[in-house]
Amino acid sequence: MTRPHAGPSPEELKEKHDLEEALEEGLEETFPGSDPVNVTQPAPSRGDSHVKRSGETGFRPVSPSGRET
Repeated sequence: MTRPHAGPSPEELKEKHDLEEALEEGLEETFPGSDPVNVTQPAPSRGDSHVKRSGETGFRPVSPSGRET
């Protein structure tokens, strides 16, 4: 027979508390999850045409046939 609704048992409360702590710890260790690392550099926009980015040489790439790409 089921017991009347008297609220969660002490074991259920402890389990819920442990899960809450684990979730909180996981969130803290992965913060900020909404700001992932950008591993690629976006292409310059038209408004950035005057900006020289590091690593740019000012030369156009040349194909193996010797023509500019």
